[in-house]
Amino acid sequence: MTKPFVVACIQTNAGPALAPNLDAASALVLKAREKGADFILLPENVALMEAGRKGMIAHAKPEESHPALAHFCALAKETNAWLLAGSLAVQLDDGGLANR
Repeated sequence: MTKPFVVACIQTNAGPALAPNLDAASALVLKAREKGADFILLPENVALMEAGRKGMIAHAKPEESHPALAHFCALAKETNAWLLAGSLAVQLDDGGLANR
């Protein structure tokens, strides 16, 4: 008999500060993993949510140096779980914004 594959879907309410958002999401990921989740899904804009486009652009980071991406990669390695980080607000080369 094989072990069941457990999936967890986490909902957070991200705000305009990156560190508290990452802390809150990480705590929920760790709890889901402790309860046996193998694949953990996080929501869209899990790392940052700012009112208005200007605020989002001002706080977005380039994809290659986005601290949330590095954070969630490390968390996936730490927990040995599959982790889908929803999406991140990514700053584009032209100053625009992408939801990746």
